[in-house]
Amino acid sequence: MRFSMIAAAALGLSLSATAAPGTQQFGPFALTTTDGGSCGNFWANDTFERRYTVISNGGGKFTIREQDHGTFVTIAGQSPGACETAQHHGSFVSAGIAGDIQGSADFTVTSATYNPSGCDATPSVCSTRSGFVSLVFGPGAVATITFTAFNFEYSSSDQSLGYHHWQDKSIKR
Repeated sequence: MRFSMIAAAALGLSLSATAAPGTQQFGPFALTTTDGGSCGNFWANDTFERRYTVISNGGGKFTIREQDHGTFVTIAGQSPGACETAQHHGSFVSAGIAGDIQGSADFTVTSATYNPSGCDATPSVCSTRSGFVSLVFGPGAVATITFTAFNFEYSSSDQSLGYHHWQDKSIKR
């Protein structure tokens, strides 16, 4: 009995490494992180749920959409877009302003390894992009990550703000 379970597990890993074209959902994974602004500063603390949609294109090529939904609380200092060339949202933000964040980032991974059960044992590791890629596409695999598009929307109804919405978006979307 033990031999057949080991053989079945090995067969499952072998099948997952040669995944046929298809789509799989991962998450939600809880994440708390600092948020970087256009000046290279940290302007907020974010708490959100992250989900991934993986599309296997066959031949070891995968398209991934990372989706985030949660909240932010500002850190006093430069505003998130203070160093943008077409700056329209002021240059300073006060501490303690709360709001909502939602968005997504699309990227591609090329890897000979694909383990759709990779996040099962340690889901907290999959909350970060690097952890997700390592566990699902293999810690020893050579994975190439190329961002293709991103769009993040920030909003707050705090009356002390001159602007209640900010968008961080790639030109490819």
